Amino acid sequence: MKKKLFLLLIFFIFSFVSCVSNSQLHTVFVTEAQNGNYELAYTNIQDAPKNLYSSYDDVLKMLDLGLLAHYSGLNQESVNYLNQAENLIYEKYSKSVTQNISSYLLNDNVIDYTGEEYEDIYVNLFKCLSFIAEEEYDSAFVEIRRFNNKLKTLSVKYQEKIYEVKKHAKIETELFNQDDYKINFYDSVFARYLSMIMYLYEGDVDSAKIDYNYLVSAFNTQKKLYNFSFPKQIEENFKTEKNKVRLNAVAFSGIAPRKYEESISNIYYGFKIALPVMKDVNSNVATITLMIVNQETGEVYKKQFEKIESISNIAIDTFKQKQSLIYTKSIARAILKTGTTSMLENYKEEKNSPTLEILHAISLISNQITEVADVRTSKYFPSSVYISGIDLFPGKYDICVSYMSSSGTEIYRKVFNDYDVSNNKLNFLEAVCLK
Repeated sequence: MKKKLFLLLIFFIFSFVSCVSNSQLHTVFVTEAQNGNYELAYTNIQDAPKNLYSSYDDVLKMLDLGLLAHYSGLNQESVNYLNQAENLIYEKYSKSVTQNISSYLLNDNVIDYTGEEYEDIYVNLFKCLSFIAEEEYDSAFVEIRRFNNKLKTLSVKYQEKIYEVKKHAKIETELFNQDDYKINFYDSVFARYLSMIMYLYEGDVDSAKIDYNYLVSAFNTQKKLYNFSFPKQIEENFKTEKNKVRLNAVAFSGIAPRKYEESISNIYYGFKIALPVMKDVNSNVATITLMIVNQETGEVYKKQFEKIESISNIAIDTFKQKQSLIYTKSIARAILKTGTTSMLENYKEEKNSPTLEILHAISLISNQITEVADVRTSKYFPSSVYISGIDLFPGKYDICVSYMSSSGTEIYRKVFNDYDVSNNKLNFLEAVCLK
């Protein structure tokens, strides 16, 4: 009997560990992407072993492939993958009864990953960028509207689920100050900027000015999220020089925040709570420069990029409310697990049974092993968004976007040779450096 129980424990632990994504396999692909080899990272993930993503991580796989396809210039493939990610997030948000039970017995890694809030909303902006690159502006506007519609529901998304968890665990008191987990993000300066420049291209100046006013308001009223200087080049879009056309450029840098585990435990009492916390990832990029050479005249133009949005700030802010749900579930799970262990403790002492003693030991150990924070997140969202722009005569240009460190060393460059600045399209460039 003892041998069977021991084997049961080993099988239980092995099954638990095997269902978690193999994060070590991602390291080489992230490094490839940080070195600018986006298409190689994209292809490697497609060809990777099945255990690179667990059976619960379909959303993660679609997000990673969608972003890497976008960075590789594979716009249609990117839209297809990000559409799948968006649909899966919607489908998997309402967890099945079975998965909810599993998450109470084990942890949140045994339920389908439904994406962080910032991942869900920024999917639409990256699809918007792909449509702009393909000159499909109507579709790009649709993604802006979807982005804005999602923002409207953020503040109340998890309230009902928190109530259900507390009711299930019979928790009657407030576990924490709800104001500490209130989302501040309600409007995106970057989304307004994209909408504004598209309206200007279409000649709808009034709608562009409305977006600009919302943009300014969003920047000024969300200072915790936009804790940097206002990008003055935005206003230049309304003052294009005579006989010239506007070239706008967007540059992404860094990697969005990662989640890490913080835990509180007491092995003797079988008590452990593992909580995910989201933290910034340091970037080596200090400045980004736009350099343009007119092929006909040899004239050189140089401008600095200005920061327009911190995806990192927004990611951490929008994680708050989900974090409150996770904290509530973790405490509820600890209550249930500790209750089971205490019951076995009392019962084994009463019956003086070796079998019950083993079961009690298994319960103590499994409480420690299975309480693991869910630190899953996409690995390829950028941290910061910068914009620049310049008025140019129509013609052919060689363009370079240079990412520089604080010491003045060039970290990465994106080159656009023979770029055609034209009156017949939205002249728009995009560069990314995940360092």
